[in-house]
Amino acid sequence: AKLLRDQSLAHFEMSYDTASQSGQIATSIGPLIFGGTDIRPSDLGPMGLPFTPLSGEFFAEAKIPLGGSAVTEEGFVLVRDLEIETGEYRFQRLNTAVPLTQVWPPQTTKPQQLAIGLLQAGVPLTDIVATYSLPSADTVVIEALSMSFAGGQVTTDSLDFSLAGAETHAIFTVKNVLLADLAVLSGLPGLTATGELSGTFPVRIIPGDAV
Repeated sequence: AKLLRDQSLAHFEMSYDTASQSGQIATSIGPLIFGGTDIRPSDLGPMGLPFTPLSGEFFAEAKIPLGGSAVTEEGFVLVRDLEIETGEYRFQRLNTAVPLTQVWPPQTTKPQQLAIGLLQAGVPLTDIVATYSLPSADTVVIEALSMSFAGGQVTTDSLDFSLAGAETHAIFTVKNVLLADLAVLSGLPGLTATGELSGTFPVRIIPGDAV
């Protein structure tokens, strides 16, 4: 196990019985605690992660059968109050606990829940709660999604998000969004507005962009 600032990065065990030609691999990562005097972004630079963890906690474990083992492949991922940056986006207070029925590519059989306190994506989105599952290697199924924006609520149902580069189409419902808050977020000097905005609008999501 490699140590980062006195924290164990990973643990690996393998057992194999030559008579039955079966065994298992058991591995775990962390728990890793980021921020302050704990693990810093510069410590993870050589790993080439697609995001930068700034604070919070991460833990993962997995069991993988070998040969004809009766061991069931399974895994578990825990994210607690994680803050990360990736490209132009910043996630704060990200929390989820995911039991996996397949380790790689990761899959789940039951819906899981993800909570994000704040997502900075050009505009601030807060109190994000998503119910999701991972049915295949290239798809995330979001069964319900809600978030706070500009004093109101934004929700959507049944969103199949492709990780393979395909477009995703969804209908978002907006309720009681304050036009005064939207005017402030626009950044246009002297722009003011009153009233509320409610309704639905279509969104076409393309990897790396949204229309």
